Formats: sequence, C-alpha cells, structure tokens
Amino acid sequence: MHAVDTLIYEYPTNDCIRACLKLEPLLQQVQHFNTDCSKQHRQILLMHTDILNILDRPDLKAKLIQLIQQKHLDLTQLTSHQAVHQTRLMEYLKQLEQLSEQLSQKDSLCCLQDHPLIRAIRAHHSHPGGLSNFALPQLHQWLHQPTQDRQIDLEQMRQETALIHTVLNTVLTLIRNTRPFSQAEAQQGFFQTILDPSIPIHLIRIQTTLNTYPAISVGKHRLSIHFLSPETTPARPIESNLSFQWTYTY
Repeated sequence: MHAVDTLIYEYPTNDCIRACLKLEPLLQQVQHFNTDCSKQHRQILLMHTDILNILDRPDLKAKLIQLIQQKHLDLTQLTSHQAVHQTRLMEYLKQLEQLSEQLSQKDSLCCLQDHPLIRAIRAHHSHPGGLSNFALPQLHQWLHQPTQDRQIDLEQMRQETALIHTVLNTVLTLIRNTRPFSQAEAQQGFFQTILDPSIPIHLIRIQTTLNTYPAISVGKHRLSIHFLSPETTPARPIESNLSFQWTYTY
C-alpha cells in the first residue's frame, strides 16, 4: 500500500488526546503564518479564539502534565535497550522534563484570554454576524492598522502559544510512533477486533485507500470499523473486502 494513494485517519480515545488533535492544526497555522493580507490576519485571530476555547478547561493542564510524565516513564524503561538510539532517547527525556517543568510553572496554558481584542472576539464570535463592523468596531479598526503593527500583535500572540505547540508536537510525535502499522482486512467493508482493557490506548490510527473512509467505534473491549464509500448518498459501507493498515498507540 503506497502512502501516496492512502490517507491516515486518527481516532482519539480520551478527552485529553481529543483536545490535542483539535488544537494541533490550529497551532500549526498560527505558529507558521506568513502573510500581509488583512483577511488572513482576521482568520488567524479567529484561530486564536478557537485555541482558547479548547484550552479553557481547568483540567487540561494537569492532564497534559500527567501525559508528559507518563511518556517520560515509558521512555525511561528503554534506557537499557541496546537497540535504542541512546543519545536521541536522552534528548527526548530531557525535553519532556523541561516541558513538564515549564507547564507546571504557568498559571494557565495560554494568557491570551486577557488580550482586549481576543476577549471581544470571543464574546461575539458565537453569534451569527457577531463580527460585523458595527458589532465589533475594534476589530474593524485593528484590521485597518498598518500591516507591520498587525504583524507585531500576531507575533506576540504566536509566542503565547509557542509552549503549548511544542508540548503537543512532542507528545503526539511520541504517541504516534509507539507502535508500527499492521496489515488487516475488512470483510465486506467491516472490521472488528478485541482490545486489551489493561492497555491505556490513546489513539487509533488507520491507513486506507483514498476512495474509502472509516467510521470508527471504540469501546473498552472492542474496536469496530465500517469502511464507507463517499460516492454514495448517503454514504454506505462498501460491500467488497478491503485491505488496510491499522495500529493503536499508548
């Protein structure tokens, strides 16, 4: 199965990883923006409000620290394995220790909730047309500031989210590389397997062809996947057998 002909789908199995996967594309975009366009700057502001809405959970910081510490413990158990690249392993262990300490020292995961413009956008964004010029004149005024001034504001916002971006990038990279993919076959578009409830699974990963997509159901003891065809309306499970790859990570 060639990667160019396939897609990888990911399904989180707990609230912490679900939040991480929601944050990941938003943080990637705000961390790597490079545009002078006021319309794009407006979109970046909206992404910051989405990031804050996800981060605005009192338990998320503690869960991320716990996840970092768990990955540190997992990697520590590999220090005696000769097949493991020890220098790279030590780098990861040190990075995890630093991230855990940095998160612990922060009062909140992000301080942008105190930014006047972001606060105003969050208050109006959920209402249809809430960001119109008459409803939010401060946004209208900001969008017509000189490009350099807007970029300075956005850079300050980017720096506020840099730590959480590094945390997510590090943790998700480690989780995704916990186990390799294995080959499987869906009989008439359906696959089911038994899960070990003693394994704390974080993520189900499925690699399949471009002309299907999976509908995934995960319980404590069982994983079920229906492969659907986007060419039917409504989408229906395919009726043929399908080879695919999958893995679970922890």
